[in-house]
Amino acid sequence: MTLDLERFESTPLTVEPFPYLLVPEFVRPVARKAINNDYPRLSKPGSYPLSEVTFGPKFNEFIDDLSSLEFRKAFERKFSLDLEGRPAMITVRGRCSVKDGKIHTDSKTKIISVLIYLNSNWESAGGRLRLLRSGADLDDMILEVPPVEGTLLAF
Repeated sequence: MTLDLERFESTPLTVEPFPYLLVPEFVRPVARKAINNDYPRLSKPGSYPLSEVTFGPKFNEFIDDLSSLEFRKAFERKFSLDLEGRPAMITVRGRCSVKDGKIHTDSKTKIISVLIYLNSNWESAGGRLRLLRSGADLDDMILEVPPVEGTLLAF
């Protein structure tokens, strides 16, 4: 498996001011290079459903792991959720655009959001996702997520 579910299970869930989980090295180091080599080649910013992109076998294995019953059950236990019969939407992203940095909340129809960083390096001081206490102040943050390869953020 490309994912370190033991690390996921052993990482405590933060519950205030809302439940979230940050798991460094969630994607196993031995799998990362091959996953990145097989990652879809995206020429424009934005999110793309898997049906709109092509990718290689190691990235496909990664997607299979994300789609597995074991992965879903780990999330159900960690977040005390019942995800049975709930669809999962997996998208891939290349570069972000300027509009992606604006304060927003996820759709009310989303049960949980999971972000997994696969970029191999990040030199820019900007571009770090922030979990905010409110929807009004970008500096009123709970956490600034380091965009480090293999990191999982769920909320």
